[in-house]
Amino acid sequence: PSRGPVSGGTTLSIYGVNLDGAGDVGYRCRLRCSPRSAGCLAVTGGVDLAMSASLTNASNHGVEMQCSVDAAVLQSAGVGASGGSGFYVLDIAGPGKNRDGWTASNITIELYEDPVVDHVKPAIARNDGPTTVAIFGEKFVPGMLCRFVLTAELAPSFASDAEAASAISLLQQGFDASFANSSFVTCPLPPVPASALGVYRLQLSGNNQQWTDGGSSEHHVRIYGVPVVARIFPSSGPASGVLPIS
Repeated sequence: PSRGPVSGGTTLSIYGVNLDGAGDVGYRCRLRCSPRSAGCLAVTGGVDLAMSASLTNASNHGVEMQCSVDAAVLQSAGVGASGGSGFYVLDIAGPGKNRDGWTASNITIELYEDPVVDHVKPAIARNDGPTTVAIFGEKFVPGMLCRFVLTAELAPSFASDAEAASAISLLQQGFDASFANSSFVTCPLPPVPASALGVYRLQLSGNNQQWTDGGSSEHHVRIYGVPVVARIFPSSGPASGVLPIS
C-alpha cells in the first residue's frame, strides 16, 4: 500500500527495474520527510528512517521488493504517539552499483495517525439489511475500509454451512467506508443469512493491512434474525379490559 499507521507494521511491496532477483543481500529502504510534510519534520527533525528490505519471488509485476515499516525505528525517531504523521519519500539501496547510494524514487508514502473508534450505531442490526452502521471516533482519514469479523468465542459453529461460511468471509474482506470527517464514517452492512447470525467485531483500516483491534477501539455489532410471528392466542377478545396474549 502507499500508506500506513504511525505505529508501524506495514509491509510495502515495491516493483521496479534492475532489481537483482538472484539474491536479497544488502537491500535497504528508508523513509525521509517530504518537504511538504511539516508534521514529519517537526517530530523527526528531518532524520532519515532506515529499514531493512528483501526480495521475494517474481510476480506478474516483476521482481518484488518488500520493505517493512519498522515500529521500533519509527518510535526511536519520535514517530507515533507524539506525532509524525504526514508524507515521506521512499528510497531504496541494494547490491551492486547502488549498494552505497540511494535511489531517487519519488515514491511518496503517507503515515497517518492510528484511528480510534469511540462508538457505533446501531450496535444491533437485523440480518435482512442492508444496514448503514455509523462509526464515531477520531483520526479517521479518507479512503478507509471497514469490516466485520466474527467473534469466535461468541459464535456457534458454522463449519458445515457453506452459505454461512461465504457470508462470514465476505463480511471480513472489507468494504469502502464513506468518509464524512475525521470523527465520523459510515460502513455498509449487507444482508446476512440466518445461518450466520452472531456478534461481529467492527474494524477500520486505512491500508487493508493494519486494522483497529482491541482496547478502547474494540466495538461489536450483533446481527439477529428477523422476528416471525407464527400464531397468536387468543385471536379475539372483548373491546374493553386487559387481555393477555401469548
